[in-house]
Amino acid sequence: MWIAKKLATPEGTFPLYSILTTHPPDFDEGDYRFYFGARNADVETDKLTHLALGIFWKASVHSWRSRETEPCIDLGPYSDRIRFWLRGENEFPKNVYLLAEVFPPDRAQIALSGPYEGVRLGWRRFLLHLPGLSFTLNVGKTVDHTIRSLCIQTNPGHPIVVSIDTTKLTQQLSRTLHQSRKTESFLCAMEKVRREHSERSNKCQSISRLRATQRMLSCCGAIGSSRQGRETINGQPTVFYRLRLFPALCLSGPWGF
Repeated sequence: MWIAKKLATPEGTFPLYSILTTHPPDFDEGDYRFYFGARNADVETDKLTHLALGIFWKASVHSWRSRETEPCIDLGPYSDRIRFWLRGENEFPKNVYLLAEVFPPDRAQIALSGPYEGVRLGWRRFLLHLPGLSFTLNVGKTVDHTIRSLCIQTNPGHPIVVSIDTTKLTQQLSRTLHQSRKTESFLCAMEKVRREHSERSNKCQSISRLRATQRMLSCCGAIGSSRQGRETINGQPTVFYRLRLFPALCLSGPWGF
């Protein structure tokens, strides 16, 4: 697969970024630089598009999660239209706009995330993150004209955006991590451990207080014979003590018996 060897790596290399930046950007907007893949023979934008839409489509018909049958995302009528295009049976579907965003090697997130649905902006948006590369699939008749013009497939220049600002991507990945099933399971497990630890601590404190009371009464000479009761406190048998009232304790005044 062409793209497999072009993604960012933990070692800091990012072949796709290097290929794009061999030419100056066609447009430079500060934090965003736009490169036309049509002007760079080494950039195979058709393969990028096919890879991304293939993953989005699979997520629309499969859960990719154990013990679940509900698909990851809902593309509605666009799911079949994308499938026909992937099979080469139809033209690229209308009202479908795919944006490709690349990040510099020193800012690239070495992570896989998605596909998942993003915040709706009057139309539906779906996101997919690969190491150093992010795809946003926009579908619907109300997609903004600016977004339409940046589509890597329908724009004749096949634009790819190089983004210097990774703040939004980091936030999206954080939300995805927090909402993922594995993270939820981990948090639930940690909460269970916390509760068990709290229960053990309370139990130990109760036993400690009981023993302290026993020692205090023993020092006062007030404990006589004992018998074990049937009741339990925190799982421990209750011990009942018969008190011997020595003359030393039979004092006059408010503390007398």
